Amino acid sequence: MKKIVLIIHLIFVVLLFSCNKEEIISGPPPSWQSKHLICNYLIPDSLELRFYKEPVGFCIVIEFAGNRVFSGDDASEFYPQDPLFDSISSLYNDNSWNRKSDFSGEAVAYTVNGIQILSDKDFDSSYPAGNNLIEKATVSAESWGILYYGNILSDKNR
Repeated sequence: MKKIVLIIHLIFVVLLFSCNKEEIISGPPPSWQSKHLICNYLIPDSLELRFYKEPVGFCIVIEFAGNRVFSGDDASEFYPQDPLFDSISSLYNDNSWNRKSDFSGEAVAYTVNGIQILSDKDFDSSYPAGNNLIEKATVSAESWGILYYGNILSDKNR
């Protein structure tokens, strides 16, 4: 039994020291000096809705999908600069960060101004089919750098 454990340990040590650093690390560096706080934007071309039943009601999750545009600040071949990036970062005045940044700083390129939840059937006597049900909802919005929980996207709060 001791011999088997010793062989397993030896195999592990050989495998551990046989890989060089370049083989272990692949992908962009974890952070780099950047003139942008946000180093990539998602240009949405579609969204996905998922519905979950919760004990207090149901939950609708909206996720954007689309193309990402990168700043190219990470100086790697993994995420080269996209020509659209400069115009989007200028739109949001993100050109003078001049600090460390990282790949996880993604944001949706366009502002979401409102959400409407419409039902094709009567919700109740106050909300017949076709009415906006956003007042009945609690909205949790997650964006780069913030998390908001409330009814921020209803018509009353705009």
